[in-house]
Amino acid sequence: MKKIYKKIRNKYRKLRLNFLENYQKIERKIKYPILYKLGVIPRKLELLLTILILGTILQLFGFININFIKNILRYIPKVHEDLNRQIVFSQLSVTFLILSLFSLITNLKKEKLLGTSIYRIAFANSILGNIITVSLILFILLATNIAMYLSDNRSTIILPLFLIILLILMLMISKIILYTNSRRLSRNKILSIYYWENKKIFSNSLKISRNPTYQLSEYIYDLNEDTLEKILRKDVEYRRNAKVYEIISNLSLKNYKKKIQENYTETIKAPDIITFWSNCIEEFIRNELYFDALHQYNTMLRIFISNEVYISSHSINKLLEKIFIGISSTKNKMLFEQNKELLLKAIEFTMHYCYFQLNNDFSYTRIGKLKWLYLSPLYGNFLIDYYNLIDKSLSLDDNEKSKQLFEYFESLRMISFDVSKPFHENLRMVKYNVIEYDLIKYDGDLCLVGIPLSKLMIHLIQENNRRSLLYFLKDFNNNSIYFSCLIVGSKLISLYLESNEDDKNTISDYLILLIAKLIEWDNFKIKYNCFILKQFQNENMNCLYSWFFFENNDIESLNIVKQLVMIKKIGINTENISSTNIKLKKMIPLLSEINYETLTIARKEEFEKTNDKFSVFKRLI
Repeated sequence: MKKIYKKIRNKYRKLRLNFLENYQKIERKIKYPILYKLGVIPRKLELLLTILILGTILQLFGFININFIKNILRYIPKVHEDLNRQIVFSQLSVTFLILSLFSLITNLKKEKLLGTSIYRIAFANSILGNIITVSLILFILLATNIAMYLSDNRSTIILPLFLIILLILMLMISKIILYTNSRRLSRNKILSIYYWENKKIFSNSLKISRNPTYQLSEYIYDLNEDTLEKILRKDVEYRRNAKVYEIISNLSLKNYKKKIQENYTETIKAPDIITFWSNCIEEFIRNELYFDALHQYNTMLRIFISNEVYISSHSINKLLEKIFIGISSTKNKMLFEQNKELLLKAIEFTMHYCYFQLNNDFSYTRIGKLKWLYLSPLYGNFLIDYYNLIDKSLSLDDNEKSKQLFEYFESLRMISFDVSKPFHENLRMVKYNVIEYDLIKYDGDLCLVGIPLSKLMIHLIQENNRRSLLYFLKDFNNNSIYFSCLIVGSKLISLYLESNEDDKNTISDYLILLIAKLIEWDNFKIKYNCFILKQFQNENMNCLYSWFFFENNDIESLNIVKQLVMIKKIGINTENISSTNIKLKKMIPLLSEINYETLTIARKEEFEKTNDKFSVFKRLI
């Protein structure tokens, strides 16, 4: 019985969790669109009421004769002249009561919720929402009733006009009470308006971008201005506004991913909520609020990744660079420690995000159909920036610097497994177990980590930091390191062939280490990834990361790297090789200095240097 009970309980829990998960997905997708459409109903009712009031006034003065309105007016009793006098005086006091509402309405205009005043939320899309127009109508009706009483104190028009005034006031006051006392109602209404206004932008992006008279939605403009103002004042309420950017961006991408992605492929883009979110992050950076800037940047990329979208925006792609420049300029160790985890997470998300630039289909876009597609490359020097932050900007002593660099390299090693794993976590495939073998064979997209890592390795070579380079060659056990070695090795060979004899000796020291690493790799994977690297030239894939160039001479050098590795792996005697390729012939003598112990020996030499500098106990860290 206990086993049966446990099975029933577990099934109930699973069903409940599945129901809640699906309900939340559906709610997130349709909640605000439905709320906005429901918000049209009160406006239509207001329109009908306004038409009815106007028709009643015209009927009372004999301008029109409609039976429906006449039947309604029959229910209003005829009153005595004394009561008419009291009504006129009551109307006079009620009308001037509006003046006392002005102070309340002024406060409502100052009090903001999620970037928009409570007053604007309450009377958004409302026909009777303009206090000046309503006041003018009430004063006209007051003057009319006074004139009617003075001309005929038994007039039957006085009471209906008084009731109209009470109805208008009741509508205004009830809206103010409702929206000032229900934050949830106000929040849902303004979020639904933001969503709808944002939808108008990207749905008509081409027309908007070419229309010189286009004016941005007042609601989104007010949200942006209020957020920037709060950031300048360093008012923590800006975090609530930033949450609005997150909610609306995520919801818009879930419902209209292709339209938004297409908008950002255009040369002239219509600025939507994502653009203003990016501006908000830039303002955080300018005001040295680096924690908030990193948090928002990571949230933005997480939303893009979860929706499997690539937003081709130069300003978004430059955000991480600006954050690194800002933190480096402070030279504040405490600031670095506070933001260290967020910086590493930003690096991870950036490499994850690059996956969708590489793999998404943009052929459906207008620019894609014209074969003019150019996607803004992601900032590619973030690994170098983090390294320089530790090595140069923080003024650390050698012991502390060594510890921080080791932690950084280890974090990078673990990140590389998540980013470049064969079965990408955001790629939904059926029958995964059927294709699992093929996916593992191809190692996933090694260029996601391999390109930034190659730039870091080139930087280490330029700094002559052999010790850090050997960490990657010996301990970095992710296949991205081999992809990086192909890139760096190709560039070193190109440099070697153009250098004088003295420089060749220095270059060859590092080239030997790289080839020694590559001989550990599988033959098929070397050939396959050499083919992938050649595609960077054929398919304009140089745009994945900024400041990465793989040119024609590098392609030629890549072929030399592949041949050198294969010669060494097969075990051909270098003395018996006769090649027509002069450049390859110049490189073959280096193979005599390479074996499977080359990296181990080089690592041992570096350990001995470490012992001399820090003592042997340093290796206990």
